[in-house]
Amino acid sequence: MKKNLLICTPLEGIDNTLQRLENLFKISYLPDAKFEDLKNLDERNTEIIFTNPNRSKVFFGNEVFDLFPKLKIICTASTGTVHIDLVECERREISIISLKNEVNFLSQVTSTAELAFTMMLTMVRKISPAVHDVYLDNWDCEKFIGKQIQDLNIGVLGMGRLGKIFSTYCNAFDPKLSFYDPFVDKSPFPWIEKIENLEEFLSDLDVLSIHIHATEENYNFIDKDFLKATKKDICLINTSRGEVINEKDLVEFMKQYDEFTFATDVLKDEIKNRKNSPIFKYFKEHYPSKKIIITPHIGGMSEGARNLAYNKAIDLLEEFLNEHKA
Repeated sequence: MKKNLLICTPLEGIDNTLQRLENLFKISYLPDAKFEDLKNLDERNTEIIFTNPNRSKVFFGNEVFDLFPKLKIICTASTGTVHIDLVECERREISIISLKNEVNFLSQVTSTAELAFTMMLTMVRKISPAVHDVYLDNWDCEKFIGKQIQDLNIGVLGMGRLGKIFSTYCNAFDPKLSFYDPFVDKSPFPWIEKIENLEEFLSDLDVLSIHIHATEENYNFIDKDFLKATKKDICLINTSRGEVINEKDLVEFMKQYDEFTFATDVLKDEIKNRKNSPIFKYFKEHYPSKKIIITPHIGGMSEGARNLAYNKAIDLLEEFLNEHKA
């Protein structure tokens, strides 16, 4: 007998995924699910949930778990799990399947690092305000004089998979490159310097790209003390997770220093509480602004990345079920 699976993410346009899941499971498909949709769902025998944080409007915690007493597995087509209450899953013995530890596979998924690089170019060349100025019928290049990448001192916070890919892209443009990561013993490349001391690392950067996980130790890692150690005209790029930034501290820094710029693809608690984010509020109040751009968690949302990630998640789900057959 097929197990009951609830899909809480859109699968249209993602190669073969819906067909694969329909062949394997009895499915309920709520591609744009909100909590109220789950609450009104007739099917209460759901054993597996298939999801992804990029398009999710649901936080998978007690409220959801109480609706589905037979839930045993959450499969997420992502490396991150901030959309899931992991502590409550452990207590309820709900297994989590994610892409987090699929190191070899993830080397093929480059789109988030590409977005970080794109965001850097967008900010240092002042593309967003320049486009808006043309929309206003102006044509004045003097207002938008940017910087060459080769003239910059670029820092990478976190030298994991995405930090390495981003660094490789930067190296093609010949800037000065350095990184900080206490969990990496030595530089993976001869052209990027490992800096042991965080304050020293931050002190002379023109650009800092964040590539760290939203672990408990990294929550609010970028706070007022961290920012105080940087140059006041630094460009900060965040394509990791919103939770690594103290948003109130960052907005205060942004208000204080006019040349500070920030580009982010993520916000803290973006599923449940995005509109109360200090960063989101600042963005709305000052739009359009040369100082800040926000994209809606599109890092992994390329055609190639989605096809790879979603199908790999289904592979892992199949493997898990085969290994745990009753």
